[in-house]
Amino acid sequence: MKFLIPISLFLILLTGCRKQQEYEDSGTIIGFDSRDCMCCGGWFIRIDDDTLRFDGIPKGCLIDFDSLRFPTEVWLDWKPKDATCMGDESIVERMVEKI
Repeated sequence: MKFLIPISLFLILLTGCRKQQEYEDSGTIIGFDSRDCMCCGGWFIRIDDDTLRFDGIPKGCLIDFDSLRFPTEVWLDWKPKDATCMGDESIVERMVEKI
């Protein structure tokens, strides 16, 4: 019975590390951009030391953005938008909430 605890801990750590490796980055969704301007809208996300915005929810994303509480930590694949208006726009290609 004592051997189950180390095995369980190992499996939990293994699962957590694998999840991180499936995505390019981790980030924190910190709020909704409620400013009223032509280039505004979407959500603010902190990735490393940068605060960016994304305005499209990735296809197949299971996060409920209607009832999202901030801050929410996520794993994600993203890239900068080619044509930007304010310079902080990004495209989130896929995302999952950290559990």
